[in-house]
Amino acid sequence: MTPLQTWPRFAVAALLCFAGNAALADSGNQETRTPSLTDIVEARSIDGLMPSPDGTHVAYRVISPSASRNETLVQWFSVAISGAEAPVALGQAHEPLWLALYDSVDLPRAAWAADSRFLYVQGVNGDQVQIFRLGPDGTEEPVTRDGADVVSFSVRADGSIDYQVRGDRDATAIAQAEEELRGVRLDRTLDTDGLRLTRNFKIGTRVTTIRRQDAAFGVEAFSGPLVTRTVSLHGSLAAVAPSNAGQTGASFQAGDTRIAGSGPSGLVHVSQARPGEEAQAPYTLSGLDPHGKPVTCSGQFCRGVIASLKNIVGTGRQGELAIFHERDFSARTDLYRWNPSTGRSHLVRPADGSLDAGAAYGDNPCPTVGRYALCVHAGPTSPPRLVRLDLRAGDTLALAEPNAALAKKRFAPARFLRWKDADGRISTGILSLPPSPQKNLPLVITTYRCRGFLKGSSGWMAAEHLLVQRGFASLCAMDNLMPATERDPSGQRPVLGPHKASIASYAAVIDLLATQGIIDRSRVGITGHSFSSMVVAYAISHTSLFATAVTVGNTIDANQYYTASPTRDSFRKYLKPMMGLPYPDNDPTGVLDAVSPARNAAKITAPLLLQTVEGEYLSAIELYTRIEDAGGTVDMYIFPDEGHLGGRQPAHLYWRSRRSADWFSFWLKGEEVPDGAAPGQYEAWHKLRTDRQASGRLPVIGPVPH
Repeated sequence: MTPLQTWPRFAVAALLCFAGNAALADSGNQETRTPSLTDIVEARSIDGLMPSPDGTHVAYRVISPSASRNETLVQWFSVAISGAEAPVALGQAHEPLWLALYDSVDLPRAAWAADSRFLYVQGVNGDQVQIFRLGPDGTEEPVTRDGADVVSFSVRADGSIDYQVRGDRDATAIAQAEEELRGVRLDRTLDTDGLRLTRNFKIGTRVTTIRRQDAAFGVEAFSGPLVTRTVSLHGSLAAVAPSNAGQTGASFQAGDTRIAGSGPSGLVHVSQARPGEEAQAPYTLSGLDPHGKPVTCSGQFCRGVIASLKNIVGTGRQGELAIFHERDFSARTDLYRWNPSTGRSHLVRPADGSLDAGAAYGDNPCPTVGRYALCVHAGPTSPPRLVRLDLRAGDTLALAEPNAALAKKRFAPARFLRWKDADGRISTGILSLPPSPQKNLPLVITTYRCRGFLKGSSGWMAAEHLLVQRGFASLCAMDNLMPATERDPSGQRPVLGPHKASIASYAAVIDLLATQGIIDRSRVGITGHSFSSMVVAYAISHTSLFATAVTVGNTIDANQYYTASPTRDSFRKYLKPMMGLPYPDNDPTGVLDAVSPARNAAKITAPLLLQTVEGEYLSAIELYTRIEDAGGTVDMYIFPDEGHLGGRQPAHLYWRSRRSADWFSFWLKGEEVPDGAAPGQYEAWHKLRTDRQASGRLPVIGPVPH
């Protein structure tokens, strides 16, 4: 529903374990060097990068999903920045905190102890969230023993810790139980997209009720406002203020910034046009020459949209700056050097993937120690690893490789693409092809974030590496954020401006690849999640670009307005105006009827698979019902106990990606991969195909087996 994205919960039972173990065998994958879908789902991520106070080590967190056990664990580590030592585990592995409504692993919150040996972290233990002191010998000592969960913490100059809590757990549980007896009042905090009204979220072993705090986030019902408490620490237990581990940011900010490590003239200025437009606003970069006079940078990395400017740091040389830059929203990080004193600039390290501190969207910059940046590096076929990056030479040294075995697998070639649509807008993406040269391949486009290692783009809808193994061309197409700033002649947002721009981008790249003979333009499928789910729903109802599609069911239909924003003061009333759309009860010219996928369901000829989550499935109901009633081809699966990203249970990630690949194989290639793990799936799809052929109205798609 919103641009923010994240992921869901787990519950393991004997039946699920049996089904998971049977399903996760990845039938048909006989080449041991070839990555299986389970390998891809279980790729570990890294975040929380934080140099120690003495500058010798860096702490980091590894997030490890297991599809077979259907659980996700987090483990903190420390490793020497010199690279002379192997990583050392701090404390033990635990279930993570999850972000309510999204069920994403929540941001890490941590601070080093003054001795650079121990780490203080927010963590889950049983049914509560406390601050723990982690050590290299498995030490895991609680620092707080509060009756309320720790929400966040910060460190005082004296080494004491201020921490924030809401209401006590017991009092919150009593208030929630009393509400269940009285009945739940509908107000702006109630999530109405499909989520259970009560007992709808799990914190460790504790089941609780969450409500919306604002448009994007949720908190426990009746937990009250934040309150700050303090715990005193002394001697070797004293903490030091954390570097920006786990902090989010919206790229580099406009204004004057003093850059550490760049000498006395190391003041840079980022001028941002149209500051209200945030990431899409153009910027220019300038610094100071040896006489203190402004010097404008002339490199191509010194202008563009401010979202491209990821970070500026000193290299340790007099006046020299290192600039992390990502052109055209490509999620690929170039490293440049620029010295305002001399005016010289140099490309130090060309992009071969992303370089950041492990944030989901790459807005968390790499921390630095001297001439080194400490980064998570990941590329389309390179799973995340922790590296030390030399800011002067561009060389990297691997400090930790939690995906070492996966990195040795044989991946199909992937190459970066850059193209323009008919209106000159630039888009980027990653094209993966089967190793043997082939022509006129069926194509599947995944959307709309392709940062780092490919796992199915946003929402993990269909793993690109699995699609290539099935004989598809796979294109992960990045969303270009620029259309969000476009206005019509009257200064208003054009109706579905960004949506139509995305479709124009897809049309352009389909034409490009078809003209080159790489793909068969009549056999193109697409996946969509969140924003791009809306794009795909509009595309299949208003264009003939796609032969089939898989989405989560987020649409621009009127019913979604009523289910998601039922109260007058709803947090999410902004959604329609943001898309240039009127409210359903004030649409005299019938704009919504014209653009609604559901209201135009009779025009949808592409078979549509909806793989949605329990927390949002009501958003998809009108579209599903109207396609059914119109005699179209639609199937729908709902993943229980899941929020926006649907990834709290790794088995759900596996099955969503596996079923998507099965769907595309069935409709675009006429192939089936039955192994008994998904009983009834193909029987249902055979009936869909039979009904489709009997209708006489819907076109046959791809080869149909006899």
